[in-house]
Amino acid sequence: MAVKMIRRMIDAVKPVHTKFCIESMPWRIPSSPDEYLRLIEDVDRSEFGTHLDVVNMITSPKRYFYNDEFLEECFQKLHGSIVSCHLKDIRLKPEYTFQLEECACGEGALDIKLYTQLATAEAPDMPMIIEHLTTDEEYVASVKYVHHLIA
Repeated sequence: MAVKMIRRMIDAVKPVHTKFCIESMPWRIPSSPDEYLRLIEDVDRSEFGTHLDVVNMITSPKRYFYNDEFLEECFQKLHGSIVSCHLKDIRLKPEYTFQLEECACGEGALDIKLYTQLATAEAPDMPMIIEHLTTDEEYVASVKYVHHLIA
């Protein structure tokens, strides 16, 4: 169904200067770089690109604790198709069972410096979108944290 819907959208719109992307999610395809690769192959349209949200794909202790390796895997496998990224952080909740939550940049465990380096190596002007914060002050603090890392 996803392949048919994506093809139908691209074929109807016929984008010239843009790419159609869907966001990776922890509970539906694509939930991993391999699923994204398969989707790209199955859609088989040059106008289909990757919007990379690595935090939405961190769904296991291995991906969380070794997120540097997971970041490198994502960029290596999806190289050439990534057109934008979500920039946020992720932290382990203090619950008995493994539970994660999104948070502002710098408040979690994601190697944001590596993430920004990989993204700008993919494309020097890669759009990196901060999301899911509540106040303007939280957005400003998150941007300042990222600017401090990359300066």
